[in-house]
Amino acid sequence: MGRRLDQQRVDDVQHMVHGAMEKAMQASGLRTARGLAQTLNEHGYAVSERTVTGWRNRESGIPAWALVAFGQITGLGVDSLLGSNDVAGLVARVAEHDRVIGEMQATLIAVCEKVGVPWRPAPRQARDLDRASELG
Repeated sequence: MGRRLDQQRVDDVQHMVHGAMEKAMQASGLRTARGLAQTLNEHGYAVSERTVTGWRNRESGIPAWALVAFGQITGLGVDSLLGSNDVAGLVARVAEHDRVIGEMQATLIAVCEKVGVPWRPAPRQARDLDRASELG
């Protein structure tokens, strides 16, 4: 279960980085992998068109140095390119993760009940449940 959530986080970050590259290309008026590769090379970053094509096709991950380079090329901050200041988007992702965790927890409780094993919340969750009952 933990591995699945960790992979989701990795996928979210990769999606954000890919979006940052596309934003950088749009802001710079670049339409092709060749154009982005040439621009990166002009700024001192040795990269081939084939590498950029791999990034664009999601065949390979985009390295951190490229993200920094995108910020330098566009004059936009890395946070802006990543959309990190998109609070609504972040809140939506957290809500989706909470929903998935809730579904997984409900499934776990049902399985525990079916096999006769008592379900006990994790210590942190137990504290949160206690606090919630005190407030409610």
